[in-house]
Amino acid sequence: MNVSFTNGTTIGDCAVTAIGDYYGKWVKQEAAVRADQDPEALHQMRVALRRLRSGLICFSPILSPTMRQQEPRVGKIGRVLGRLRDLDVLRQELTGNYLPLLPPGEQARLQEYLDLLVPQRQKRLTRVHRLLASPFYQKTRGKIAQWLEKPQLQESADFPVTEMIPTFLLPALKQLLLPSWNLDTPKELHDLRKLFKMTRYQLECFAPYFSEDLRQSLRHLRTAQDVLGFLHDRMVLTAAISKRRWEQLPRLREIVRQHQSEDWRTWYSLHHNLEWLQVLLQIRSLAPE
Repeated sequence: MNVSFTNGTTIGDCAVTAIGDYYGKWVKQEAAVRADQDPEALHQMRVALRRLRSGLICFSPILSPTMRQQEPRVGKIGRVLGRLRDLDVLRQELTGNYLPLLPPGEQARLQEYLDLLVPQRQKRLTRVHRLLASPFYQKTRGKIAQWLEKPQLQESADFPVTEMIPTFLLPALKQLLLPSWNLDTPKELHDLRKLFKMTRYQLECFAPYFSEDLRQSLRHLRTAQDVLGFLHDRMVLTAAISKRRWEQLPRLREIVRQHQSEDWRTWYSLHHNLEWLQVLLQIRSLAPE
């Protein structure tokens, strides 16, 4: 499998294209998030912010100081949206994947728990609305929009993308290629999933300049990330419901354990099959001696 890039493109071109794309996808969802009619809008906005933050981190060596300062601000916005999104995921998981499978008595008890989440969600939604109306949010959004109108980059941004990709990607790849990962707690699962996401998003910043084979190999990263997400979501689910309530939901406990076992089997299969790491090793091999 060979790696190929488009000739004539600079690393600065790549940065402006990626940041502009993610910014556009972010602001496109604002009205729908405010309306709160479809949870998918919140999800898409959060993904766009994550991708934007990954791009700001990846391209930070060639960005202006003003743009580098936006990275933690974008991260803060994403975290506020994330608290609401996490609750939506929990509700959707319980309502769509588990509630229909339970006997009537357990359905009623689980519905009681779901009803308790409604006021929690309203509080988190209020925080999101306040954030979107805040000077902090408007300033962050405005600074990035202003930069996109007239991008300011360091001199090294003029180097060809073919020469610079290894330099920009190796920091993330080195973390992902560590020999072992600990997955004993929800936090460890969450941290590894974030690392997979960050690495995949940074790789995808350069995807237009990759060969078709290399773009297809990125799917392995996505699959591994998805499985880690399933494992994390089920850990969060079991932690969110009190021990006393769990004791009243034996069928739910059984189904969740079955799903967890299936997810772990999938993860171990991916973990031991290193084929999906070839994409990373190829990029690593491009680094100068």
